[in-house]
Amino acid sequence: RSLQPYVMAEPHIHSRPVDRDQDAFLYLVSDGVTDVIADAVGCQVVSDALARGGSTQQAASALVNRAFSSGSGDNISAVVLRFQPQHA
Repeated sequence: RSLQPYVMAEPHIHSRPVDRDQDAFLYLVSDGVTDVIADAVGCQVVSDALARGGSTQQAASALVNRAFSSGSGDNISAVVLRFQPQHA
């Protein structure tokens, strides 16, 4: 049985050059996150986690936890990459 009417194989892609003076991080997430969290909210979740001194792994976990607590019923995955060094 085909899942084609329900499964989209086309990813949502946005491309632009990285500005290392302004861009602090990049986060990549599955649709289990984007189905329940707006892009701006995801940025704020990551920014808050990193501002508290959290690691990129902790920031990704914060995104996953937020998606779960927001009721996501899909697979939930997140990766955070930091462009700017963490200040001690």
